[in-house]
Parts: sequence; structure tokens; C-alpha cells
Amino acid sequence: RKSSGGNAVMTIRGFDPMYLLDGRIIAYPTQSTAAAVTDNAGDIMKGAVRDNISNDEDYGGSGLTPSRDMVDFSVAADLGDGSSITRAFSWDNLLGMLQDTHEASVVAAGDSGTPVYFGIQTSLGLDNKPSFLFYTSTGQPGADRTGKTVLSFENGSVADAEYVQDYSQEVTVVYAGGQGTEDNRTISKQSSSTRYNASRYNVREAFAWATMAETAAGVTGEAYKRLNEGRGREMLQITIQDSELVRYQLDWNVGDKISYDVLDVQGDEIVRSVGVSVSSDGERLTTRLEQGALIG
Repeated sequence: RKSSGGNAVMTIRGFDPMYLLDGRIIAYPTQSTAAAVTDNAGDIMKGAVRDNISNDEDYGGSGLTPSRDMVDFSVAADLGDGSSITRAFSWDNLLGMLQDTHEASVVAAGDSGTPVYFGIQTSLGLDNKPSFLFYTSTGQPGADRTGKTVLSFENGSVADAEYVQDYSQEVTVVYAGGQGTEDNRTISKQSSSTRYNASRYNVREAFAWATMAETAAGVTGEAYKRLNEGRGREMLQITIQDSELVRYQLDWNVGDKISYDVLDVQGDEIVRSVGVSVSSDGERLTTRLEQGALIG
């Protein structure tokens, strides 16, 4: 880009490996065992990736044109990680399905369990061609630096911060509808008494379609998923900056779990992304740490 009398500016953008997952769908019908599964959350994620990105098959069989088997893409071995859940995801976007399964693992884990995370590890071979490994984990992908790396205004590591409690989209009662019609439709009703008793006006209902679920347990799982999505949200957003005491790639990196003490809110969170911009003024980090706890 160049303006009259100005300097030419070149902007280069690229995608992270999640772009590969976002480009695929679950290409299997509702009744397929590749689209309706009860298993540990981590193994469900890996199975979906194998079926739709590292395996040359879809609902019609194998030997496809174009091939669905992506070159140099593999999936780590199953670990049985996470709670056992029921998921139905026929024709969903693959990345969206993985994100929803992570959210379902958060619900199933409760306060005492461990949610399942996913990621893609990238490496370069001798020919400088990349290879990709899809993996799941029940902890942070990077190092645990909690208590050691602490973000705060006092040590200069926080550029700005915002704390919000939002109940505007809260749902306290969910009806999920499965297969069938009218009186013959499978219905599961789930609610949170703690949340609807918080106010005399807080019975807030929603309906969730669960027609891809083959079992009553699958319909119930969709009801709980929608109920979880409808919880109030507590959001702390922190923009991180380098300081003498907290330095990028030395004291923290993407995937690390670090601590924060900002606006009288303390806790730990995983760093999920980092942005680096380079200009004539030098290099600048544009990283945001978001602690998005669900309330209730």
C-alpha cells in the first residue's frame, strides 16, 4: 500500500495451524459412529480429527477425490483423558466441534475435575517442510509458571486491564429436544436451582435442538451444554507488556500458565495467543490474557 507522497507499506498476514482444522467438517451422517460418540473428551477430539483430516474417508467410503488425508498431519495416541461425555456433531465444522467438546469437558469436570485442551504441534523437517501433530492435554500446553510469573500494574507487566461481570445472556432452564415429533419427541429439561433462585425474576428459559443425538443421554448432554453456555460470565482482560521483571519468552510464553493480581482480582490463566507487531518504532507485543470464568 502506498499513499501520495508517502512510503510504501507491505502487510503480511498468516494463519496459525488451527486454520487446518477450521477448513474441515464432520463429513458423516447422524447415525454414523463417527458423528455420535460416548467416550473420554480427549479421545473424542482425536477420533474426529483422525476421521476428517488424517484419514481418506467420509460418509461415502474411501478413495476420495480430492483426498481428505492431509500430508504430514498426524494425531497423537489416545490417552483416555477427560471425563466420559456424549457428543453428537454430524456435519459440524471440525474446529467448532473441538471447541464445543472442550466446553463440554469443562462442564463434565466440574470444580474438581480437569478440562481437556487441544492444540497442534508444528515442526520442520530437514527439507524445511512443516509437519503437524494434533494432541490433547489436561493441563496447560506449556510450562506451569503460577506464582512465579505474576502480571500486575506494580511490576510494569500490565498495560491495561478491564474486569466485567455480565449476566445479560443468562439462561437458567433448558429444554433440549431430540429425535421424534410433537409428543413423541425426546425432551430433556435441565436447570440450575442456584441460579434461578438468585432472583424472583431469574427463571430464564431456552430451547436447544438435539436432533442428532441418538440416545436420551445425548439429548441430556446437549441440555447441560446449553445450560453451561447460559451462565453469567466474569471476564478479566489484560493487555501484557514487557517489563524488567516479566519478559516474553523468558518469564512466559504462549501456552504457559501464569498468575495475575489486577484490579483486586487474583488467579491463574493460560496464555492462549500473542501478537507481535514490528514498525520503525521497534517491536511491540499486543497480547491479551483473558480469564473468562463462568458464574453459577
